[in-house]
Amino acid sequence: MDFDARYKKGGWQFSLDSQEAKGEASYSDNNELHLALNRLHIYVPELDVLAEEDESIITQDNPQAPPVTDFERSLFKVLPDTQLTIDNFWFQGYKVGKVDMDVERSGNKLVWNKLNLSSGTNQVNIDGNWLVSGDQNKTKVNFKVKGENNSDLMERFGITSGIQRAPFEMDAKLDWEGAPWSMRLSTVNGEMDTKLGKGVISDVSGAARLLGLFSLDSIIRKMQLDFTDVFDKGMAFNSITGTGKIRDGVFVTNDIMMDAVAGEMRIKGLAELPTQTVDAEVSFTPDMTSGIPIITAFAVTPQTALVVLAVTTVISPVVEVVTQVNYSVKGPLDSPTVSEISRSKGEYKLPEDLKQEK
Repeated sequence: MDFDARYKKGGWQFSLDSQEAKGEASYSDNNELHLALNRLHIYVPELDVLAEEDESIITQDNPQAPPVTDFERSLFKVLPDTQLTIDNFWFQGYKVGKVDMDVERSGNKLVWNKLNLSSGTNQVNIDGNWLVSGDQNKTKVNFKVKGENNSDLMERFGITSGIQRAPFEMDAKLDWEGAPWSMRLSTVNGEMDTKLGKGVISDVSGAARLLGLFSLDSIIRKMQLDFTDVFDKGMAFNSITGTGKIRDGVFVTNDIMMDAVAGEMRIKGLAELPTQTVDAEVSFTPDMTSGIPIITAFAVTPQTALVVLAVTTVISPVVEVVTQVNYSVKGPLDSPTVSEISRSKGEYKLPEDLKQEK
């Protein structure tokens, strides 16, 4: 490792070249820090241990914690105005990419004018502030995330997602009591807007990590049991969209919609972050024009594809099918109970082009 530190009029100048980091920095007498790094690799084994032990989607508040800890107050006092650029940043063995950050003090606030992460087509843009004054300890964050492949972004941050290869865009405005890393869930307020383009849910267990607030994995597992063979190889979709508002730690949405190849799924309800519970309703409307497998699965009387073809082409071009099924999702976020509320039935006339399928 090569390290050099020199004091010149106005402040210190540093240079570093090691296996983990390479770059230059300066720290002025005016408490301003500038860092320009070619590379930075950070790996903390303890963080992997904590990640393995915490299997919950979110963590609960600690009612015994003070509004501002001694560590937070001390850190807030010493943090300098900072400008940071990293050309190649790795964290816990995962490639994050380029980093561009600008943080400055403004009265009792530490304001990050920008925290931009970019790698390939993936971009994360964050701005906000952290206020510490007396017993006040508040954080405000605005962030935008977008890219052409959600799988690539998730992997870069070590997150497993059952939703694969989908272009995505998410905007959020959030504020809460607590430091940026110690959110008090009962004080979270804000709004979110999410859009996913064409992709596929290939692993039901992993899907919860992306849409975990409404337990998408539990919903699809229930549908796999109710409608055999339709989703065994995953669920392809054209888009997933949704918005929601958070008030005092309660996330409410009325418009999550998945336009899947097999049909349309809609979700509305609420998720209480402090108690880690969900109460939602889900409706699924199968798209019978998708082909014989969908008609077979949603036929009122369980039938094979061969029987469906025989009935609809030889005897009658009409088959009775389930036109919509409704579920309730209630209970703990990690393991809710998914129950069927109702299902609608109707007759479906087989189109001429589907009669030709073998």
